[in-house]
Amino acid sequence: MAQTYGYESEAFKRAQETAERHSARLMALAPGGVPGLIGSVRASYLMLDGWVTRTPAVIVGYHWREVKRLGLEPHDLGVDAVLDGLPTELERWSPTKQKSLRVTPVPGLSLGHIPLLLE
Repeated sequence: MAQTYGYESEAFKRAQETAERHSARLMALAPGGVPGLIGSVRASYLMLDGWVTRTPAVIVGYHWREVKRLGLEPHDLGVDAVLDGLPTELERWSPTKQKSLRVTPVPGLSLGHIPLLLE
């Protein structure tokens, strides 16, 4: 049986479950005593040199302006490199980016690839 990739694959579903399971804990991280630096936790695919890979991962979005303002680096956030055997990836996050990732489904039109293009 051939390996399947994409949002319907078992590996991606596992990444979704992992993101959901760890979301509350990650969102509650408060490096330097400052809560709210994590803006999103979701499943997606790792990026490598600007290209989407076939490796599912837990993507943790952080408020980069606040992190920079506090003099912290992304690695100071305390996010584990691996969760339940899946890699994590830190990405810059902002409320504007969150709004741009919202896509309204159109009947008969597949937009499953759009989040990968926006990351």
